[in-house]
Amino acid sequence: MFSPGSLTSITKKQLVGFCSFETLNLDSLGSITDEQAKILSKLSELSLNGVISLTDQQAKSLSKIESLYLNGLTSISDAQAESLSKVSDLELNGLTSITDKQAESLSKVEWLYISEDLQPLIGKYQKQ
Repeated sequence: MFSPGSLTSITKKQLVGFCSFETLNLDSLGSITDEQAKILSKLSELSLNGVISLTDQQAKSLSKIESLYLNGLTSISDAQAESLSKVSDLELNGLTSITDKQAESLSKVEWLYISEDLQPLIGKYQKQ
């Protein structure tokens, strides 16, 4: 996974250049824009563990990525959970609580990594 160092911000030109790699680690970013999420959606693997919140549009764009790491998020919306349910390999270890609707959506993820406290709620909706 390509990691360009500890960037705390990124230009569109840099981002487009970094997207020539299939996998990218941008854990040092604290936030991204909707436009950046759209550009990043072309990657197969992306780590954004420093991002602490997403918009519904960003989640929709990022849902096109095969492996996505968003461990900095402590909460998500129902719409974000539904979008992120399309990711094959998803890490959301920072979530502290989820609704039943979010659990039902996230139960569709093939490889979901979430806190142990939330796993029983996800398990209620997974196909036996």
